[in-house]
Amino acid sequence: MSRPGITYQEVANAAIQLQGQNENPTVDRVREILETGSKSTIARYLKEWKLKAAHVAGSEGISQELVSIVRGLWERLKTEADQKITQHQHETNCIINEARQAFIQEQKRNTDLQTRIHQLEEQLHQEKNLSAILHQSLEEEKRSIAKLAERNDQLSQQRTDQKSEIERLHKLLAHVQANLEHYQESIQKLREEQALSAEKQKAAYDHENSYLKQEIASIMELKNHLQKNADQLQIELKLINDQNDALIAEKNLYFQQLQEIIIHQTVLQNQYDQLNKSCLDHQQTITENDAIVIEFEKQLAVLTDQLRNSKKSFQDAQDTIRILRDEKLYLTQEKAHVEGQFKQLQTTL
Repeated sequence: MSRPGITYQEVANAAIQLQGQNENPTVDRVREILETGSKSTIARYLKEWKLKAAHVAGSEGISQELVSIVRGLWERLKTEADQKITQHQHETNCIINEARQAFIQEQKRNTDLQTRIHQLEEQLHQEKNLSAILHQSLEEEKRSIAKLAERNDQLSQQRTDQKSEIERLHKLLAHVQANLEHYQESIQKLREEQALSAEKQKAAYDHENSYLKQEIASIMELKNHLQKNADQLQIELKLINDQNDALIAEKNLYFQQLQEIIIHQTVLQNQYDQLNKSCLDHQQTITENDAIVIEFEKQLAVLTDQLRNSKKSFQDAQDTIRILRDEKLYLTQEKAHVEGQFKQLQTTL
């Protein structure tokens, strides 16, 4: 798509700008300012502008050089003011953008800190629940240990009773053995004293001896059975003691874990306090940045008012020039009217 050609107004503005810079408006210099346009078109518009400028200067009685200087000065002042305003607005916008970026980063960092605090609160809540569960398990283990201790006492009492029973059986056995020896001695005496009646009573004594042997065998069997029971009770007691030691070790482990959880909970609480303090510091920084942004906005408002006042001053200057031109035209017309009346008066005289 081709670029549209230059206009007369663009050439006129460039020529006025060159005059304001105390330079002669030529085709090449005008083209340097416009950076486009053919030399023939620029020359045609420049010639038209010079003719109009000469006509205005001749009609108003103001020198062309003065008009060109005033117009060039006005254009230069307007250009410099626009450049300064644009530069200041750009710098202000950069500062405001930097402050806004810092504010956004602080907000993001504050959000991350809030998320981290929430996570730490959840973790602390979980640790508290785990601590409560461990306390409950510890109480149950204490109750179990108490039951095992009670069972141990019962087994110890049973073992003591069994030992007493075994001792009673040992005494009974000793008594039976003593009776047996006494019977054997009696039998020997009866054999010596009653040799003739020994055969008759032999069967009775043998029967009684068999009965006593059976009783001794029963007593020995009962003794062995009680000994086995005592061994079994000894094994069970050892097993209970081992279980008791294991429960005590597990209890110590639970106490150690509980102590570690309490320490970890304390560390988490310290981290939570530090994060709260950091969050308050960042909120204070954000408040300070807000104050800076508000201050920049106030400065921007002041500069905007100054720009508005400058434009108003330029407008007042243009109005003053226009009023002076109108007054000069009016005076020129009055002068021409007076000269005409004077010539008529001379003709009449």
